[in-house]
Amino acid sequence: MKILLVEDDPRIAGLVVKGLEREHMATDHAPDAQTAQLMVEMNPYDLFIIDVGLPGSTDGFALCDILRRRGYDAPVLFLTARDSLADKLTGFDRGGDDYLVKPFAFAELVARIRALLKRANRPLQPERLTVGEWELDPKTHTFSIAGQEVELTSKEFQLLELLMQYPRYTLSKIQILEQVWGFAPDAVTNVVEVTIGRLRQKIEGFYRDRGMHPGVVIQTVRGVGYRLVER
Repeated sequence: MKILLVEDDPRIAGLVVKGLEREHMATDHAPDAQTAQLMVEMNPYDLFIIDVGLPGSTDGFALCDILRRRGYDAPVLFLTARDSLADKLTGFDRGGDDYLVKPFAFAELVARIRALLKRANRPLQPERLTVGEWELDPKTHTFSIAGQEVELTSKEFQLLELLMQYPRYTLSKIQILEQVWGFAPDAVTNVVEVTIGRLRQKIEGFYRDRGMHPGVVIQTVRGVGYRLVER
């Protein structure tokens, strides 16, 4: 199960993404309608959370129009500071399924998401992720290689989970910082490099101790980020 949050306020976006991840709801973030359109072409989403007041010529209502015209039928939850009845009716008329006024309690957001997913008959719990001989289970918080469990710290697990959600797709350091640590894009830290290094040590050690050849590796794309590659 995966959610796309389209929100131009980085503070709100960071809080929502981090909170939903704690609820085991994998969430991507797009800061504007143009980025959102690119992301939906690359990833299947089970629910869209869209801020009505997006920057540029395409606001949240217009983005919903575009998604519906292109055949994306996942539920749409609008976020907005506009609380008039006319605005709410406009949201429903434009293809939205629910409407939440800012500021809102995070618990209410989660409750509305669960209700929308249940109504749309979409799974609430994340499924196991598999890349080659690697398997990661978000429910049990376990990671295994060829059926043998490898112990990971919480952040190592979250980072690997993010990479396994997008096999062969290169994730930038900024994307990883936002999704795993909830840091702002301009944060200065080497925490990603350090955690990647620890992951590699554990995984390479697993293969070496068993005399196995790695079937999957974490590859560095110089100047861009990281991705998983099957050998």
